[in-house]
Amino acid sequence: MAWGTTLPRPSRMRQVNKVAAWRFAAALVLAFPFLVMPSTGAAQQAPGTAPRVVETTPTLCQLQVPPNLKEIEVRFDQPMATTSWSWCGGGDHYPEITGRPSFRDAYTCVLPVKLSPQRTYTLSINCPRGQNFRGANGLPAVATQLSFVTASGDAPITARMDNKASWDALTSLFSEIYSYYDRTGTDWKAVFEQATPAILESPSIEEFVSRTAMVLGAADDPHLALRMPDGTRVRTARHFGFYNANQSVIERTFGPLTKHNNLVWSGKRGRIGYIAVHGWDNAGSAMEPIQAIMDTMRQEADCLIVDVRGNGGGDEEAANHLARWFIDHNAPYAKHRFRDKSAADGWGPMRERWIEANPPERRYEGRTFLLQGSVCLSSNEAFIEMMRQSPRVTTVGATSGGSSANPRSFDLPNGTKIVIPRWQSYSLEGVLLEGRGIAADIPVDGDFNNADPVLEKALELASAELGRTNGATIDAETSATQPIDGAIGTDARNK
Repeated sequence: MAWGTTLPRPSRMRQVNKVAAWRFAAALVLAFPFLVMPSTGAAQQAPGTAPRVVETTPTLCQLQVPPNLKEIEVRFDQPMATTSWSWCGGGDHYPEITGRPSFRDAYTCVLPVKLSPQRTYTLSINCPRGQNFRGANGLPAVATQLSFVTASGDAPITARMDNKASWDALTSLFSEIYSYYDRTGTDWKAVFEQATPAILESPSIEEFVSRTAMVLGAADDPHLALRMPDGTRVRTARHFGFYNANQSVIERTFGPLTKHNNLVWSGKRGRIGYIAVHGWDNAGSAMEPIQAIMDTMRQEADCLIVDVRGNGGGDEEAANHLARWFIDHNAPYAKHRFRDKSAADGWGPMRERWIEANPPERRYEGRTFLLQGSVCLSSNEAFIEMMRQSPRVTTVGATSGGSSANPRSFDLPNGTKIVIPRWQSYSLEGVLLEGRGIAADIPVDGDFNNADPVLEKALELASAELGRTNGATIDAETSATQPIDGAIGTDARNK
């Protein structure tokens, strides 16, 4: 799935639909096809924990999988709703589906497939736009990627030479530069040694990249990626964030939003303003409308909702341009350090990042509610940290995704590239961001198929701030199959 700092382009979708008697239908959605079985009714959230995948067949990153395997099997850690599922994926690495998915028991779902030899396959159990694997308690399962390689023959001798040179260069760069090398406790030397035979036998550049991405998936790092010779980005992370928003409810609450471009939208409901930023882009003109929007909000909105739940990052300097409207004085907001192999401990000095405040005449002084969630990564998490420096800003929603990189791209001999994170980002208190994220001041969860609990909470808080009791209610009735717009993921450029 290609990530970018702009909203993704829609593509074709395969859908297994109960109403349509499991026919494959085409629809326009986010960035890759879904094999989805939607629930027959609105899922109700209930107390408990989200289901997690505990076992799969084939196993995660399994090599030499028999190509005559007829079913992919996934087992969860708790009883599931057995009438809905989301098998996500698409393209050449998605297996051919030969029948209707089904639950073997309350814990185990199987997907009938036809596999080919000498292929890398990748699919996901749930994903940001497919959340229909749900527990009996109504909670969507944690999205988990599954990749494996079917048994292959010998690669041509020239391919083996190119593979070896590129693999040697990649593993050396990874060991020397990757800033989160030790974070997961992975024995990378052992992992690379075990994977080497399959990597060297890759019959094509596409297979080399696919197999390498599968191996690097153990880092579970959204910024760690590869690029094909044509520039196509291939992600390695196995998990996805959950888009904790409902676009239909947002539109209905604020009326038709003004969509200034793909990234910046705004609206107003009475004296409550709304601005959504779906990515931080400093290369073009996408951020230009923000200044005019903020001038208007400063005059017309007593409270403001800033929504970055669908923002996976981008350029930290672009985020700075909006955040400086909300702070009263220049202030540090985060720390970072780079790998430095010449240093005694392998690290360069810890440095602070600062935000410069706007002058008073370009400052928004009303109460602001910042909406966040697990899709928020990288430079968008830096934006959240900037906003937290204002006493008038309250964050609402879910913990952010927890990933910051300042990545750099390195050329490999076979024409591919490896994109490697180079820094570690910390809060001002010295807490590592990676894998932890930033908790919301007011955590909110709920059913996002039929409502937007995060937005509803922000409106409740804004109404209380304005001293009103009825002025900011929302109609929570919406279709569970309504497409949701929003950026997912990023090829972030932290400055």
